[in-house]
Amino acid sequence: MNSFSIFRSCAAVLVASWTLLSCLSAAAAEQQWTWELTPARYQEMSMFERGQYDKAVELLKAGSFKGAATEFEKFQTQFSGSKFISHVLFMRAYCLHQNKTRGEAIKLYNEVMDFFGQNIDDAAPALYYMGLANIENGDTKEGLKCMQEMVDDADYSKHSLVAGAYRVLGDNCWRNKERDKALKYWRLASDSGNRNQQEAELGRNSATAYYIKTRDYAGYEAWMVNAKNADDDKQRRNVAEHAWNIAWNGFAGNWNGDYTAYNQKEKADAMTAFWTWFKAQRKWYDKGKDPWTFYDRSISFLTYRSGSKEDRDGLIEEALIYTRKLEDKGDANNKLAWISDRLRDRKVYDRAIYIADQITDRPYAEYKKYEVYARQNEWEKAIERLKEIEAMPNDKWKMQAMNERARIYREVLGKYDEAIKLYQLINQPPRTLWDIQDCYKRWGKLDESIRQLTEIENSFPDQASQAAWHKAAYLDEAGQRDKAIAQARRIMKVYPRTDASSKAHQLLEKLGVKTGGGVADGADGEPN
Repeated sequence: MNSFSIFRSCAAVLVASWTLLSCLSAAAAEQQWTWELTPARYQEMSMFERGQYDKAVELLKAGSFKGAATEFEKFQTQFSGSKFISHVLFMRAYCLHQNKTRGEAIKLYNEVMDFFGQNIDDAAPALYYMGLANIENGDTKEGLKCMQEMVDDADYSKHSLVAGAYRVLGDNCWRNKERDKALKYWRLASDSGNRNQQEAELGRNSATAYYIKTRDYAGYEAWMVNAKNADDDKQRRNVAEHAWNIAWNGFAGNWNGDYTAYNQKEKADAMTAFWTWFKAQRKWYDKGKDPWTFYDRSISFLTYRSGSKEDRDGLIEEALIYTRKLEDKGDANNKLAWISDRLRDRKVYDRAIYIADQITDRPYAEYKKYEVYARQNEWEKAIERLKEIEAMPNDKWKMQAMNERARIYREVLGKYDEAIKLYQLINQPPRTLWDIQDCYKRWGKLDESIRQLTEIENSFPDQASQAAWHKAAYLDEAGQRDKAIAQARRIMKVYPRTDASSKAHQLLEKLGVKTGGGVADGADGEPN
């Protein structure tokens, strides 16, 4: 995996913002490549060809790749003179590729190239996927040859899949430390956005990451800003938002290992450089009357990544002034809570409490104060805040506070009797029954825990098998081997073909017991 692959997972999030930048039209979106025949080509098939083709496509869409490949092969046999043989041969290879039968798929992709190389609609995808199949098979050199052939060919390079070829070549150049070459390919992939939006986004993310890591913001703006969008505040905010998303995710993950313990200063310098550049983008947020987004992005980066403490504190004060002017008190309260959370995470606890106290919704304010005390492990003060909420005439907040107080007793303070009393008051089975049995388990009261699990098993059929499995696991953990074996056998008899049965089978194997068969009714290994 290359160092920029972290951004592939967030491509979908960034597509929306880039759509505004690239002004993609509906017609451009329709040019995205798909293996499916266009309606016009499909209509050219005879009725008999369509019948066989549809069988194969139906299996492919259902994920039955091997079966689909077989049906496409039947098409080749039945309609050997069809004008669609190049497409069907590609589809057969594609299905085998999806089935991970890559060696056979590569042979068929090669056949498409050898016999139908002039048919760009089918040969270009065959070349591209042959490259991918080789790379997936471990033959990176051969795979890259395919990608290079695609970008160098005058005809194949016009196909929308060339964006993927550019991106793959760029990733390889980056791995080989050919940084300028990698940037060139990624930008070429990005420029293919009107033909292959997804691959263009991947290339754009990688190119943006390059500029951020090398601190070349002049280069980034020279690429992203032009005469048409230079003074458009909406477009310029999108340029800033795109870079912020890439920086936010990249620095969080050390750019998938590019930053290590040995070059943390380089990372710190890159983060400082990003903040310096992003701060200068404020004018576009102000011009668009969107100061809160700038506060959100800036304060978040300065809190969780890096930057000037003075900048951070100054922006927090500005954000507070902004919230006080909001007419929508619900919106203002949410923003005050957000600021309090940032201060809490910075460990500025007194200030976080002060801000939380400005929230006009009292249960909301007390809960935010509870969270500050909980972060400091000041459990007495934290519990007092929860008790105050429980005394307020607000059922939603009361229930949340009760559940949280019970959780603290159970998971933090070990006050299991008090937790159980609260869960009994809350009375939301089966969830509270699970919580109560966990209290007994933590308390060391195995018999009581198992009795609660029996109640769940008898009263809630959809959770019965899991309750039964918990009993077996607890008995095994307690060293009660015979009872654990009896319970595991019972599970296999009463709850066959469930996850619990599979776990019971594994438990019996671990205990050296031959599996198979159940036990007599009632001999379930439970304590009386």
